[in-house]
Amino acid sequence: MRTSIDIDDALWDEIKSLTGKKMKKRALETVFKEYIKMKRREELSALTNGMDEFNLELSDLKVLRDER
Repeated sequence: MRTSIDIDDALWDEIKSLTGKKMKKRALETVFKEYIKMKRREELSALTNGMDEFNLELSDLKVLRDER
């Protein structure tokens, strides 16, 4: 989907710096994906009354599995 948006220059510089992406499309895709993951974690946390065990990355799960 092609869209035009006006992004503050300072904000854009920070997005590029934090994502390490030079292309606008890739940088914005990274930001959107991370935002979606954050919101899904918040929703899951709310459903589990704030249990932090669900705030794990794949690498954390692999370590836990290997410790068995």
